[in-house]
Amino acid sequence: MTGSLCSAQPVIRVGMTEGGHEKNHSRIFEETRQSLIDRFGKDLVSFELIHVNELVSKILSGEVNFFVSTTGLSRRLQAEGARDLATITSTRFPDPNHSFGSIFITRKDSGIAELADMKGRVLVSNRPMGFYGYVVPIGEIAGHGYDPKDFFSKEIFLDSGSHNVLIALSNGTGDVATVPSCFLEDNYPENHPFRTELKVINVLEEKPCVRSTNAYPNWSFSSSPNTPHELSREVLRVLLSMPRDSYGYRWSVATDFSGTDRLYQDLKTGMYTILNEWTFSNFLKEYKHWVLPLAIVLMCLAGYSGLLNFLVRKRTNQLTRSIKKQQLLHKRSRDSEAKYESLQKLGIIGQMSSMIAHELRQPLSSLKIYAQTLQRKFEKGEFHEDQSIDVLRKILSQAERAETIVQSVRNYARSKRSDKQEISLTRVCENAVSVFKQSGRFSGTLKVRISGDMRLYANPMELELAILNILRNAADSLISSKNQDPKIELIVQRINDTAILKVTDNGPLVSEKELEDMTVPLNSSKLNGLGIGLSLVRTIMENHGGNFDIEPLKYGGVCATLTLKIMEDQNA
Repeated sequence: MTGSLCSAQPVIRVGMTEGGHEKNHSRIFEETRQSLIDRFGKDLVSFELIHVNELVSKILSGEVNFFVSTTGLSRRLQAEGARDLATITSTRFPDPNHSFGSIFITRKDSGIAELADMKGRVLVSNRPMGFYGYVVPIGEIAGHGYDPKDFFSKEIFLDSGSHNVLIALSNGTGDVATVPSCFLEDNYPENHPFRTELKVINVLEEKPCVRSTNAYPNWSFSSSPNTPHELSREVLRVLLSMPRDSYGYRWSVATDFSGTDRLYQDLKTGMYTILNEWTFSNFLKEYKHWVLPLAIVLMCLAGYSGLLNFLVRKRTNQLTRSIKKQQLLHKRSRDSEAKYESLQKLGIIGQMSSMIAHELRQPLSSLKIYAQTLQRKFEKGEFHEDQSIDVLRKILSQAERAETIVQSVRNYARSKRSDKQEISLTRVCENAVSVFKQSGRFSGTLKVRISGDMRLYANPMELELAILNILRNAADSLISSKNQDPKIELIVQRINDTAILKVTDNGPLVSEKELEDMTVPLNSSKLNGLGIGLSLVRTIMENHGGNFDIEPLKYGGVCATLTLKIMEDQNA
């Protein structure tokens, strides 16, 4: 800004629109000019009164870097980069957000008594984009539900001040005129013909000025596009530091321009003019890929024989979709249950094969040896005749059969179990929760909280089975206790190098004895249970070098905890 102050050209170049100013506005404009001269110097400040069309051109070209105008012009140029800095307030209008509006005025002998009577008449106004002179009144008409485009039979724009607009109305050039509120009170005495022979239509407020429309912010001091921000800041500081003048005028800051913006949007004008640019050719260009399908759909709709047939078909389609949806949900439930049962059986076989192999291999081997010894002794004649060699051969045959069965089960379990691998704990938990939800056996609240993803070295199928077993065990406990508000929560978090999975429920109080019985293999309180679910979870965790713990909660329910080591690197 210092560099700009040293240039030969004025730094503060202010443009002002012609006409329409409140009677005493000129005083604050002159005081504003003087305050800027006091701050920046006489040679660096210029004020110029410009026709609004020329002013817009100079704002966009940068020939003026500040401008004084209606709030309508300031907001209309916001899309181009303009910015309102300060707004006028006065003793009469202390609220900068709601000051001026417009009036509809007609001759007293026109026969027009209310807004609806103006439809089809001739309007005379200032200019098409005049904010208080035309945009605000047209917005009021639209707000009453009329289409502004065909409300008046003809619109005449004089491109002149409000005084000439009222002259044209008095002379019969038009039936209705629109001018800013307060224009009559500020410019003509009560006995003037404009006040005795004309009347205001659609009066919403009479004090301090008669008004036919909503009130909008007062006149604004705005910056043009590309005005340096430091310069705008310094100018705004000067404006806001100015005291009230003798009429109570000063610069303030308006905080609500929503009414002005909504007005332009509803009328599709100003910065919303683009909303009017939807033509049939643009529609075809934008949606050309949908034109043919749309035409086909329209042809199909035209083929319906009547409204009754259409409603019947529609209802039938709805019922069909509903049935298919139910069938799909049932299928997903069955598939989920089947997957769980498959995993359960696979885990049972793996555990049972290990138990059978460990517990029965040595007795069966001994039985085989004893049978072979008895057979040899009998064949040597060392036994009595009542000892049947045939029985001994059957014993030998059954022993061999038992060993074969044990080995077959063990081999089957080994063939179905996959090797450990690097896995995503989040993915495994999500799969388990998805299968659990789709099974349809739990209709309560299930909360899942997973704090970040963790990589483990594990068998994903077995780990998923362990989580499923815990979730199902919690669900069965809540169902059997007929809990009115069943809740299960799965929390997965990381503590140092350990992954912690906790499953809690709000079931009934559980004693230490009942808790101990839960983890005893082949001991189940369920009618068709095998009693190995939690025992299987413990075996899986031990195979993965982890821990499984289950404990009762103070106010009912249990908390099951799984702990596993997190991989340090992918080659662990």
